[in-house]
Amino acid sequence: MQKIRMIALVFLPLFFGLAQAATVVTDSFGNHTGINGVQIGASVWNATFLDGNFNDNASLPIIYTESFAAGATAALLDLFSAGGEFSQSAIDLHPVDTFGCTGVMNCHFGTAYGVISSGLVLYYDMINWGGADDVFDFSAASWVGEYEVHDNLTWIKWDENISPVPVPAAIWLMGSGLLGLMGFSRRNKALPAA
Repeated sequence: MQKIRMIALVFLPLFFGLAQAATVVTDSFGNHTGINGVQIGASVWNATFLDGNFNDNASLPIIYTESFAAGATAALLDLFSAGGEFSQSAIDLHPVDTFGCTGVMNCHFGTAYGVISSGLVLYYDMINWGGADDVFDFSAASWVGEYEVHDNLTWIKWDENISPVPVPAAIWLMGSGLLGLMGFSRRNKALPAA
């Protein structure tokens, strides 16, 4: 029993240490085209940054529920704010290299949750300010005309990251199961026959 406890103490931290970190996706020209591995609630999502205005991308599924848009925007804010994975990184300090951004000093990341009859888009917005002053704004729902303001808005297409079980995790799981079976069989061999 003591051996099983020791094995559990060694292997359990390894199982929980396999969390996926968010990574920036960059094309061959150095443009930031997305972020993979964004933790939103209990799921992991990939963000694709879209070039062009909302109408250019309206054929894509880029309208989500309001609660998802709020959670996704908050998750981006966590990644970019002080202490976040992307704080002071290339994507943080050079917003103009991000797909969809035209501003040199800042970029708006918009997750849409609706379009009203007049053509205005409802969205949650995280603003990334580059340069010396890293100021972040998690705004409430904004009403925006697709051509009126925010010409440097980056619309985001979110896809749930459904990845297979990583091979290292599968190996550890199978290995620990085999060790348990070996221990169980040794224990049965050691017991005298009744």
